[in-house]
Amino acid sequence: MFHTETSFGPSQPTWERMGRIAVWRMGVVAYQDAMLAMEKMAILRAADDEGDALLVCAHPPTFTLGKRARREHVKLSEEELAAHGIGVYQVPRGGQVTYHGPGQAVLYPVVSLRALQVGARRWIEGLEDTMVETSRAFGVNAHGRVPGASGAWVGNKKIGAVGVRISRGVSTYGLAYNVDTDLSAYDSLVACGFQENVATSLAHELGPDADLSCATNVLVTSFLNHFHYTANDMEPRLKKKLLPRFTDIGTTTSQFPVRREAG
Repeated sequence: MFHTETSFGPSQPTWERMGRIAVWRMGVVAYQDAMLAMEKMAILRAADDEGDALLVCAHPPTFTLGKRARREHVKLSEEELAAHGIGVYQVPRGGQVTYHGPGQAVLYPVVSLRALQVGARRWIEGLEDTMVETSRAFGVNAHGRVPGASGAWVGNKKIGAVGVRISRGVSTYGLAYNVDTDLSAYDSLVACGFQENVATSLAHELGPDADLSCATNVLVTSFLNHFHYTANDMEPRLKKKLLPRFTDIGTTTSQFPVRREAG
């Protein structure tokens, strides 16, 4: 059972202005398709052709290497990665190696920080606070602001990661929050520079009743509240512009079938 937003404590929204953001709940989507949609959206936002957007999704097993990551931070060989169906991508966000996979809620805000009048540090801290507030809503005492390490933490265990890229005043990438993630996946990488597995999840902290759909809803609400946004569903014409051949193939189950662009 989660608490209402009034229990979030001192990390209440502090933005004085109210913005609007278009939200696309993509479901389970191949990583490269989410990146294509995000990058197209960033171009549109930088040109002021569209407003801010929030892509909400989950991914099949994927390792992403940020600017400070090296291939050796992934401990699996190419053969092992192929055998397990795990994709590896070098990406231009900050940070090191991050895991994405079933049971994890991912938010990619494509936001003009100039229009929002938010600096990079405050933006990153706000993304951390989004996960902290979500954890607290479920009764898990998380925190951010760990010296030398971004993200949201429960004690000395990391429940959520943050990594962004800011170009032309627009932020892309975002956060990944572990709800019912297979934590053994983190044994296969040097996650965010830590040699040992320091990952945790909502399910690990609460038990098996942690629900991805429910937690994702709370996470999105926490993001909207923290940055003082009002949300509307992304219009079909914009979805078509971002991924013109995107189709749903199956539903989100414990097997997490992948949705990807057809063709």
